[in-house]
Amino acid sequence: MVLACSQIVAELTQAVEKGHSVNLNGLKGRVASELSLSHQPRLVDIIAAIPHELKPKLLPYLKAKPVRTASGVSPSS
Repeated sequence: MVLACSQIVAELTQAVEKGHSVNLNGLKGRVASELSLSHQPRLVDIIAAIPHELKPKLLPYLKAKPVRTASGVSPSS
């Protein structure tokens, strides 16, 4: 799983540096099938594998949708 996360982070970094758009679900599925994993890596695992200096660049591509609260949808930051 660690290898899959590091491969996803590497490909995501290359795509962001070149200015290409990234289909994260497609990337996760392709890497999981290449490595014969039983399931795809979780988003939390991928975020944990990002080096500290690259987090400001990559986190906007990995952010989840706004979370629903009891009173509605929480504001996005």
